Amino acid sequence: MNRLLAEEGKAALPLSLLRQHASGGARSLVRAGFAVEADELELARLTTRFLEHYAAELCVETRLFA
Repeated sequence: MNRLLAEEGKAALPLSLLRQHASGGARSLVRAGFAVEADELELARLTTRFLEHYAAELCVETRLFA
């Protein structure tokens, strides 16, 4: 999410904020990351881009939650 935020010229968010949305899926993370600023077309674009980042780095720095 923070890579996408940077790509879109927005500030990074702390893991503590994003973690609570992780189980809600990509759209939930994008909504949280962009504070629901996006309309449905923009949300779809951002979600697709998020998933591209996710697929490219799926196991980079992956750790189990406590």
